Amino acid sequence: MLKNLNEKGFTITEVIAGIALTGLLTAGFILVLVQFFTTFWELKDYNELQHDLVQTMLYIRNGYPKKTINNDIQMIGLYTAKTAVIESNGKKITIYPNIPDDRNNYWAQFKLFNGKILYSAKFSMINVNSEVIFPKDERLIKKELKFRIIDLNFRKVDSSLNGNVALIEVKITGRVRFRQRLTDQTAADDLRQNTRDAKFVNLIYLGNSQ
Repeated sequence: MLKNLNEKGFTITEVIAGIALTGLLTAGFILVLVQFFTTFWELKDYNELQHDLVQTMLYIRNGYPKKTINNDIQMIGLYTAKTAVIESNGKKITIYPNIPDDRNNYWAQFKLFNGKILYSAKFSMINVNSEVIFPKDERLIKKELKFRIIDLNFRKVDSSLNGNVALIEVKITGRVRFRQRLTDQTAADDLRQNTRDAKFVNLIYLGNSQ
């Protein structure tokens, strides 16, 4: 065995073992670092999904703010609505504010379309046609929205004395995709490993229901 004449030195075997150990430690550290940043970005994306779903629920409840030609802010939401009409499949709702005999000129609509929530409205002379309010970020991962709506459902829970809608249940389920599906992944594994869902349910009372 070759040995350094310096008694405080290292044998070649010890040096090689030290290099190998350093390599293993470095590889392990890199793996931990990659896992840390992967988890960090996934949590960041999931928090963004939750935040935007809550904001969308508030738009449906309180109204989506739009400027008129006079720079006034107009908002039509369920909380101040007089009545609302839910489409038979529960994926679209049209809201009418408490403005007597003016259903044609003042209304707002929220609907699900291709993983997005679209907003349409009419404020007298102002028209809004299918504006995307979710997702705010329309990035794609392999031709699929990174943030998308899996389900949107409106359901009448209670009626007023006159038979009009008075209480509505709103359910929103959204999904964030972290990465694209691998070729050898099953559909179930893809959803479990590459996506995460968030669901919010809210009961909203129509403040001006009669």
